Amino acid sequence: MKNIYTFTLCIIIAVLAGCNSVKQMYKTGQVSDGLFNKLLAGYAANSFDTTNQSQLQYAYNILNNQYLNNVYQYKNGNTLASKENLVRSLSTLNNFYRSIGNYGNAAQFLNVGNVASDLSIAKLSAADAWYNYAEGLVKKGDVQSSRTAISAINKIKGWVTNFRDLEQLEHDAYEQAIIYVLIEPLRTENFYSGNFYNNRQDGFTRQIVQDLGSAWNNTNSFYRVYDNYMEFYRNMPTNWVIEPVITEMSISPIRNNKTVRTVTKEVDASPRDTSKIKNTVTLKANIITYETYVIASGTVEVRITDVNVNQRVDRRSFTERYTYKQTYVTYEGDKNALSKEDLALLRPRQEFSFDERNLKEQVLMDIYPSVLNYIRNKIRF
Repeated sequence: MKNIYTFTLCIIIAVLAGCNSVKQMYKTGQVSDGLFNKLLAGYAANSFDTTNQSQLQYAYNILNNQYLNNVYQYKNGNTLASKENLVRSLSTLNNFYRSIGNYGNAAQFLNVGNVASDLSIAKLSAADAWYNYAEGLVKKGDVQSSRTAISAINKIKGWVTNFRDLEQLEHDAYEQAIIYVLIEPLRTENFYSGNFYNNRQDGFTRQIVQDLGSAWNNTNSFYRVYDNYMEFYRNMPTNWVIEPVITEMSISPIRNNKTVRTVTKEVDASPRDTSKIKNTVTLKANIITYETYVIASGTVEVRITDVNVNQRVDRRSFTERYTYKQTYVTYEGDKNALSKEDLALLRPRQEFSFDERNLKEQVLMDIYPSVLNYIRNKIRF
């Protein structure tokens, strides 16, 4: 009995929800896809329900007018965007009409239109306009124009198959869209470099080339990356030259920091032979932490030049800081006031020392991921 009641209640709620949706449709003039599909299903189940017929016709008129208005908005446009939008709006309207055909004779009842022919014409018109646009870009012969042409060609392939000389145009665009990038050795600027940087010039560049896939391991990408060695011995072409330049590298003076934390502990100091007499004392100690540290900071600027036109493509600087510190912890006062945790913190004092080469190396390591991601985003398509 309880199950029957629950089932009946669910039906009532569903009916009321449907009624509310229909009322909302008449009130606002808006129809959701869910409501329209529900009305279609209702018509397919009982095509003689006059109430459903009226609601379905009203909902169809609203949606059909919305889709038609989108079509009319772009129908007479001559721009590339308007032609593309006309294809998109006609495709939406065509799918709308076709979806109604899945519900019995609802398409006949609603007198659904047919825009398949209009859609085919629109696709041909859009393909022709975008082909001319892509062809003009390919004729320019530069990397960026060819990459833009590929995007246009992909649009055409989605509309029409075997269109004009699209296959040849695509081949030419792909050939020109590949960018050949020479990564120069890391160098310094405006300050004495020393052996440290000289020893790491080739390594920094080789790591970038390796992480980007080099000239032979990324044949599915639109770039080929190499270093001076490859350029010299393989006679590689070059479109872009990328220069990573250390414009700043410094280590701060030694700095010190001191913090004091006071701890206390209450202990029983009562005589052992007088258990009834309670005497507590408070033990106190200061835990002192000494920090000695230096801060290494550096900046690498990445400069990208298009050597074909001798113009700067872009430049960006990346700065990182690395703090190296030594800590020792001691105490003043009563050691018995320290807990086990406090005692574990104690560290003997050592002479502060650091390796300047290691600090600079760490700064470059911290900068490297940003440099790599920046270059990758610039050269990929």
